[in-house]
Amino acid sequence: MKHLFLIVVCTIFTTLPISAQSEELTVRVINGSSASEGEYPWMVSLIEANTEPQFDLITCGGTLVSNRYVLTAAHCVHDFFGKVSKPNTFEVIIQRTTLSSTSGSRVALQRVIPHPDYDDFRFVPNGDIALLRLSKEVSGDTVSVVSTDQSPLVTDALSGVILGWGKTNADALDVFPDTLQEADIPITSDEYCRDVYGLIFNSETMICAAALSSSEDAKDGIDTCNGDSGGPLLVSLDGALTQVGITSFGFRCEDAVFPGVYTRVSTYRPWIDNIINNATTVEDLLSAVPRLIKNSTPRKLLRTRNQRASKNQHRTARRDLATTLNRLVSLAASSSSFITPSFPNFTTNRVRKLRSSAFQAISTNVTPKERGAAFTNAKRLVKVLLK
Repeated sequence: MKHLFLIVVCTIFTTLPISAQSEELTVRVINGSSASEGEYPWMVSLIEANTEPQFDLITCGGTLVSNRYVLTAAHCVHDFFGKVSKPNTFEVIIQRTTLSSTSGSRVALQRVIPHPDYDDFRFVPNGDIALLRLSKEVSGDTVSVVSTDQSPLVTDALSGVILGWGKTNADALDVFPDTLQEADIPITSDEYCRDVYGLIFNSETMICAAALSSSEDAKDGIDTCNGDSGGPLLVSLDGALTQVGITSFGFRCEDAVFPGVYTRVSTYRPWIDNIINNATTVEDLLSAVPRLIKNSTPRKLLRTRNQRASKNQHRTARRDLATTLNRLVSLAASSSSFITPSFPNFTTNRVRKLRSSAFQAISTNVTPKERGAAFTNAKRLVKVLLK
């Protein structure tokens, strides 16, 4: 949920932990309208595991950025003590606009990956972004994510779209919508946001947006609030609705002075790509190893002619196996900072053991029993490395 900054004695600012969930920490789309069914198929609700999707149990929002990853806010996945929550704490609901319906699917998490710059108790909440690796691949549309090159196009001349299942009335305790809420809001200039938030605002990592209330008492602004955290701020870029922000924090909801603050996604696009692309590469390579071992079995060890590939096919399979294993060793040694968040067991030592077992499984210098044991061990290591 959205951080609220409280002014304490002169100009000293502090943040309340997200999990405190006091009434002032409410972050929901205020003065929005219900989205049409299927209008935002990549919108995700983050919910406590093993609970029914009741309106007041929606923890945060998120967006499906690939068939295996959800993008959300880092503060959504930290507990009261500032520790990263375990994957079994949450589940995500995908392709469901109305929570009380049975459409879409509910998927467990395999990994929670907050950005390394995020600190739940830091004075300025930089790096408020996280990726959630799902326990399985899902089908369907993914959101368009702003590129680094598109960053200069995101200015206060644009209007944005906000989404969420958060409170629709910041002053009420139980006004939670059943249906996803959407609203259009203007992007706020960096200069204005810096003026009102002071040192809290960092234009390199944050972007502001809101339709401010006409007065403190009017409550006629449009803003995100408690429960909308982790959801997207979208604008139209190059003809496509594109995610440029992640709901992060603000000082009250629908305020007359303070707009909502969103994580500037373009700054973190390289981190997003590195995590997803490296994990996909590793998964594809590891998944191919058992098949390549079978295809690389020496022809003279195969019992029937039907099992025997041509010499060229066998030579190609052995070359592919060696290339795959050597690439895995190289990835483990050089790119672990982007792979281990998705696969903590992907270590150089384990990958080298996999390579050793794989080569033993196709060797003619060992007994059939040893080859079988090596193949079994290779398959076991693949499963361990993918966990």
